Amino acid sequence: MALPAIRPEIKAFAVGGFWLLFIVCYFNHWPIPSFHLALTATVWLALILAAATGYGQLIAQRALPRDATATEFLVFSAVLGYGVIGFLMFVAGTIGAWTALTARAIIVAGLAIQMLHPKPRLSFHRPDSIPWIAATLIATAGVISYVAVLSPITYYDSLVYHLAMPAQYVQAHHWLPLTSLIYSAFPQQMEMLWTFGLLLSGDTLVNAIGWSVAALTVLGTAAFARRYIGAGTAWTSAALLATMPAFLLLSSGGYIDIGLTCFALMSLYAILLWTTHRHPLTLLMAGALGGWAIGCKYTGALPFAIGAVIVFWHSRKSPAVLLYLGAGLLCVAPWLIKNFHYVGNPVFPFFYKWGIAKRNPWMGGAALGYFRNLTEYRPHKPWELAQLVWQTTTEGLQFGGGMDVLGDMGWAPLFALLPGLFLIRRVPATRWLLIYSALFFVAWALTRPVLRFLLPLAPVLALLSGEAWDELPAAVPRWLSRGLFVVVGLLMATNFSLYFQTADLLSLFTVPLGIASRDSFLSRRLNYFGAARFVNHEPRAQRVLVVGDQRGYYYEKPVILTPVFNHNPLVDWAESAPDAEALRALLASQGVTHILINHPEMERLASYGILPFSPAGRERWETLLGRLPRVYKDDACEVFAL
Repeated sequence: MALPAIRPEIKAFAVGGFWLLFIVCYFNHWPIPSFHLALTATVWLALILAAATGYGQLIAQRALPRDATATEFLVFSAVLGYGVIGFLMFVAGTIGAWTALTARAIIVAGLAIQMLHPKPRLSFHRPDSIPWIAATLIATAGVISYVAVLSPITYYDSLVYHLAMPAQYVQAHHWLPLTSLIYSAFPQQMEMLWTFGLLLSGDTLVNAIGWSVAALTVLGTAAFARRYIGAGTAWTSAALLATMPAFLLLSSGGYIDIGLTCFALMSLYAILLWTTHRHPLTLLMAGALGGWAIGCKYTGALPFAIGAVIVFWHSRKSPAVLLYLGAGLLCVAPWLIKNFHYVGNPVFPFFYKWGIAKRNPWMGGAALGYFRNLTEYRPHKPWELAQLVWQTTTEGLQFGGGMDVLGDMGWAPLFALLPGLFLIRRVPATRWLLIYSALFFVAWALTRPVLRFLLPLAPVLALLSGEAWDELPAAVPRWLSRGLFVVVGLLMATNFSLYFQTADLLSLFTVPLGIASRDSFLSRRLNYFGAARFVNHEPRAQRVLVVGDQRGYYYEKPVILTPVFNHNPLVDWAESAPDAEALRALLASQGVTHILINHPEMERLASYGILPFSPAGRERWETLLGRLPRVYKDDACEVFAL
C-alpha cells in the first residue's frame, strides 16, 4: 500500500517551523550581544512608526497632491505623526498623565486610525533600480547606525538636558518648572518623543526613535529628488546624506538636531508641492512642519523664515503667507505658553530682560551666562563668507568644542560637488534650493557658526550635490568625470574613516558587540555613574544635591543640579546661614537628604566660577561636609548623608 503523499506546502511549512524553532533555541542559549534589547526596541519602533503614520495620514491624505507617490505619503504621514505625538505628549504633561499607560494609549489610538481609516488612492510607480554603489552605502550606513542605537546614552548635552529633563518628567508624571535648568525654557518637541520612548521601554528606544527620524530624512531626500530633480539623483542624494559622519553620529544618542533637520526638509518639500498644487491644506501642512522645526530648537526659525520668503514670492497678491505663518505659530504656541507660565517670557532666553521677572528671578542671570558662553563661537563678517565655505570643508573641526564637534564631520562631499552645477543644465527646482542654501548659510555665518547648527541644510546640499554628480558625466570630458569619481570616492572613504574613529573614541560599539555590559561600560565612561547608581539604590535618598556636575541623566531620584550658566543656590544658602548647622537645616528644608560631589568635574568646570563662595560661606560649607557621614566614595565622587 502506497504511503499518502504530503503536499509540498505542508512540507515547506514543517521545515520552516523546524528552522524557526532551532534558531530560537540556539539563541536562547548563545544569544547575540544585546539581541533581546535590539528585538524589544525594534518591535516598539515598528509600533510607534505605524501609529505615527496613522495620525499623520489624517493630514497627509488631504494635503498631498493627487499624484503623490506611496513613498511621499509614507514619509509625510510618519513625520507629521511624530509632530502630533509630540503635541499629545505635551498635553499629557499638563494633566499629569506622563505614564506608560498614556504612551501605550497613544500608540493604540494611532494604530486604530491606521487600520480603520480608509487609505487614499496613491500613485504607485515601478521601483527605481538603485545603483549598487548607492544601495551599498545607504545599507551600510543604516546598519552601523542602527547597531549604535544599542549603545547607552553618553553624549554630554543629552546627559545635561536632552534626556535628563525627560527622565525627571517620567519620575514626576507632569510638567516641572526645572527653574535651575535654563534649557527647560527651550522648545522640547523632540524631548517629548524622548519622554515617550522612556515611558514605553527606555533609552534604547529613544535612540531607535532618533534613528527612525534620520531614516525618514534620508527617504524624504530621495523622494524630493525623484519628484523635482530626477530618478537617478534620488539615491545619489540619499547616499551622500546617509554617509555623512555628522548625520550618522547625531542620528542616535539623544540629540535633537536630526529632528530639526527632518521637519525643516519636509516643510520645504511641502512648500514646493504647494507652488504647483496650490491647495491651502498643503500650505498649512508646510507651516505646521516648520512650526515643529522651531519646536525642536529655536534655530528652526531660520528655515521657517526662509520658507515664508518663498511662499510670499509665489503669492504676493494673496494672503497665502498668513496661512503658512499661522499654522507654524499654532504648532510652536505650546512652547511659548509654557515659557510664559513658568518664566514670564514666551521666547526666553531671548529678550531675557523683559517679561514677568518675579516668576523666576534666577533665569535672567542664567540667560546672561548662557549668551556669554557662546562667545567662544565667533560671528563672521560678510566679506569672510567665501573663506568660511572653504574652512567648513577643509578645517571643519575648528567649529565645535567638546561634543559640538559631532556636527563638524563630513561636509566636504556636499560642498565639493556644488561647483559642478555651473557646468550642467539645471532643473527649475535647483534655483530655489540654491536660494534656500544661500540664505541659510549667510544667516548662519553672520551669527555664531557652529557646524552642528548648519545640519538642517545638509539634505538640501545633498540634493544639489546629487544633481551635479548625476549630470556631470554627460557635460564634461571623460577624464574629468573619472577624476571626479576618484575624488568623491576618497571623500566618502574619509567619511567612514572619520565616523569609525569617532565611534571608537566614544566606544559606541562596546555594548552592542558584547565587549562590555551596559553598567560596566557606563561606569568607565561616566565618572558619576557609580555614585548615581548608589543613590538610586539608597532607600534613604529622597532628594540629592549634586555639586560640581551638571549632568542629570541616570539619576532615578529627584536631584538638584545647577548648570554652569546659573547662579548656584548652594552659594546663597551658605552665605545666608549663620553657621554650618543652620546650613544643614536649610538644606533639609529643601528636601535634600544626600549631597553628591564630583571632584574631577568640579575642577574641570572651575573656570566658569560655579561656586563663588565668600571666605565665610566656604568655611560654613566645608565645616558642614566635615560633620556629615560619608556613605559612598570612588575615584571621582563622594556621597554624604544629611
